[in-house]
Amino acid sequence: MISKETIRGGFPIKSLGDVAEFLDSQRRPITASDRVPGPYPYYGANGQQDSVADYIFDEPLILLAEDGGLFDQPDRGIAYSIEGKTWVNNHAHVLRARDCVQQKYLVRVLENYDVTPWITGSTRAKLTKAGASKIQIPLPPLAEQKRIAGILDAADALRAKRRESLAQLDTLLQSTFLEMFGDPVTNPMGWEELPVTEACEHVVDCVNRTAPLADRETPFKMIRTTNIRHGVVDLHNVRFVEEETFHKWNRRLVPRSGDVLLTREAPVGEAGMLRGDEHVFLGQRIMLYRANPRRMAAEYLLYSFMGAGLQRQFDRHGSGSTVKHLPLPACRSFQVLIPPVDLQRRFAAIVESVEQQKASQRAHLEELDTLFASLQSRAFNGEV
Repeated sequence: MISKETIRGGFPIKSLGDVAEFLDSQRRPITASDRVPGPYPYYGANGQQDSVADYIFDEPLILLAEDGGLFDQPDRGIAYSIEGKTWVNNHAHVLRARDCVQQKYLVRVLENYDVTPWITGSTRAKLTKAGASKIQIPLPPLAEQKRIAGILDAADALRAKRRESLAQLDTLLQSTFLEMFGDPVTNPMGWEELPVTEACEHVVDCVNRTAPLADRETPFKMIRTTNIRHGVVDLHNVRFVEEETFHKWNRRLVPRSGDVLLTREAPVGEAGMLRGDEHVFLGQRIMLYRANPRRMAAEYLLYSFMGAGLQRQFDRHGSGSTVKHLPLPACRSFQVLIPPVDLQRRFAAIVESVEQQKASQRAHLEELDTLFASLQSRAFNGEV
């Protein structure tokens, strides 16, 4: 992450409005029900959302989140490049680099920028055009911009390879699940089916209001929907509360290692398993499922909530016209297939073996992320 405080090197500083042209007047949203499927990418604040039958842009551009962006987690990216025939909705600023700046360099400056000083909105953070225009951009000569972009591209390619390796391990587990248990949508092996409340010891919803946050780091962590991804509950980027709040929010059940968490919304349908006994509690829009070991292995339950298994629940219970969500009654009404426990435990052993490999890969990825952040900071200060 970079910020206006970290770019005090020897390069001249220009505002984004001076180095890029805003093409926001040309973008247009299309509601999901009105989109005609086609070959052209349809982009929003955080990447491609759909493919449509027409386009409004046909050139290399940069998209910078206007609202709905990951402004509180800029390391996950708030800007990205697009090219070719595309359509952009009204949740991303559309930028054309001026002659004084290379597009590849400019997107590297913007992608992990802490734009908090220019954010407005009390309930939904918004980076207006007026605010975005003021973002401070370090501007070395074009040749130096090209060199810096090349260094960062090479470092980022290493991160991409590591993420690809992790994705391949995830795919391996999904394939293994289907091979051992069959497609959960069609249930070709005829497994018994039970309500999830009968297959679990506990099914618990979060407290549906925002906990008061601590103004410092504490041992007590709040899990948000953004911490749950691809089978993992990532506790690196969490918010903290005081001990009193932790106990108050955990009066019904204290989460523990092996619990499966599922996001009901924002984003919907991400599942992950808690690993390790840390002091955590559920933020809003999260369900907790604790498997009954006599009926179900936790790892089996986790992968039943991923891929085709979750789509099965969406088809039965999902609601919402543009952004689906899972209502609380639906999350308690899921039906799960129950293969023999011994077979589930064999799958759990495979998961544990692969998870050890993934842990090693994630540790290396964290090292690469740290290296990349250091390179960003040094590069934009003229130190590389």
